[in-house]
Amino acid sequence: MKTTRFLTNISIMFVIFAMLSFQVASPTKAETNTIPIGPWIFDENAFADEATDVSSGQTGFRAGGDGLTLACDNDPTTEACLDEALTGFSPETFLENVGNYTEDNHSNRFQLDFTDIKAENNIGPDIVFLDCHFGNNSYEFAVRPEGEIFTDFMTYDASVFQNTDLSCDAPFDNWGVAIDLSDFGISSGVIVDALQFRSLPGPNGYPEGDPTMAGVLYSLPMAIFLPAVFR
Repeated sequence: MKTTRFLTNISIMFVIFAMLSFQVASPTKAETNTIPIGPWIFDENAFADEATDVSSGQTGFRAGGDGLTLACDNDPTTEACLDEALTGFSPETFLENVGNYTEDNHSNRFQLDFTDIKAENNIGPDIVFLDCHFGNNSYEFAVRPEGEIFTDFMTYDASVFQNTDLSCDAPFDNWGVAIDLSDFGISSGVIVDALQFRSLPGPNGYPEGDPTMAGVLYSLPMAIFLPAVFR
């Protein structure tokens, strides 16, 4: 009897593992309302909901990519254009060469707020930031625990970004970097509702970031009656 129960429990665990593996390996937006980008999976509502230029009086950025509307054609420095370029799932709209002083494009500190789905510090990475990788773009990031102030900035070198094969401005692709909230000294389970970023100088001596969007990583529900398996 005990042997049969043990084998049954093993079979249940195998089925559960197989189902989870299938979900991770084979997500489709139509069936699960998720969006795969490179090695990561996002809920369709997980991308930033508001973008703000917080560059301490510096002004002047330009937007690029396919699909931009009159909000950017009329005045590329408006909040409406900034939202259009950076919020939601927007792989083909972005800001160009932020912080590039040689082109009088000085704005170089931006904030992305998450309201629909906020980040929670779980095991592993929690947020992914994407850049239309025209060059080797390094960044600094700070995050804000809900109801608190922003952390100190941390540097993420261009070398840690990886190609997602998701086009941003053909023939260029979006490159992404996974951000682990624990690296900022944030405790497990803490909610984060905003991300700030700055582009760092590249090999030519000045910043030239091409930020596209950021999203909270999709987490599969893992509480699937495991205690019952071992009864």
